[in-house]
Amino acid sequence: MDEAVAMKIVDLQANDVSDLLTKIDGRTVTTSAGSVTLATKNAPVVDDGQNPFETLLHFVVDPQIAVLLFTLGTYGLIFELSNPGLIFPGIIGVIAIILALFSFGTLDANGAGVALMVFALLLFVAEIKVQAHGLLTAGGVAALLIGLIIVFPPFRPTFPGVRQSVEPLVVIFVVGLTAIFFGVALRTALRPLPVVSGASLLVGAIGVAKTDIAPRGIAHVAGEDWTVVSEGGDVPKGGAVRVKRVDSVRLIVEPARGAEGKGAA
Repeated sequence: MDEAVAMKIVDLQANDVSDLLTKIDGRTVTTSAGSVTLATKNAPVVDDGQNPFETLLHFVVDPQIAVLLFTLGTYGLIFELSNPGLIFPGIIGVIAIILALFSFGTLDANGAGVALMVFALLLFVAEIKVQAHGLLTAGGVAALLIGLIIVFPPFRPTFPGVRQSVEPLVVIFVVGLTAIFFGVALRTALRPLPVVSGASLLVGAIGVAKTDIAPRGIAHVAGEDWTVVSEGGDVPKGGAVRVKRVDSVRLIVEPARGAEGKGAA
């Protein structure tokens, strides 16, 4: 600013409004009505503060807030698509993303950066629908990282004292949180589930002897007649048996004392 004053690009430099009024007091300026001498030293200053709507828009139009809103909107849409019918996350997500895009437009953000962030969102959503084994998530994280870096290029000229860029800590937080979230979700999705066969479901089931089991016989278990072998003693017809294990096409059972009649069909 000192160089601008020395080169006569600007008339003077002031610290605030009061300092400006003091410095321009007594200057003569030319208007359409002729020359006018300014008397501003003791002029009253009326501060017209922001109304609630202007305060909200001023808060939203900030690089950090815009990025956080976009991130919040992304998670909202992902939760809605992962759990259809919740509604609330979807509404919050759409509103947050629209506000973020409004902020990007007002701040004249780099179009390529915004496009990469939107592309990252699409990749994250696709990961929910397509079994890509983490490839879509990796691409989304990379696109998000590059988009956050170039959405407000550090070399873009701004007003003096105004820094219009995304803080590195915000970039690390957003990208790191997203990577951890999808990493845990992907690991959970790819974890092999225990296979429960029909035979294993029979273990512990109570049945009824249709013949005397001494030690071999027929028992009705889980809606079907089975060849059974008793290891815990003979079971008379009509007695209750409990399945200990499955041996090929027959059941190994034992007397189920106190459970008579529970397994009757």
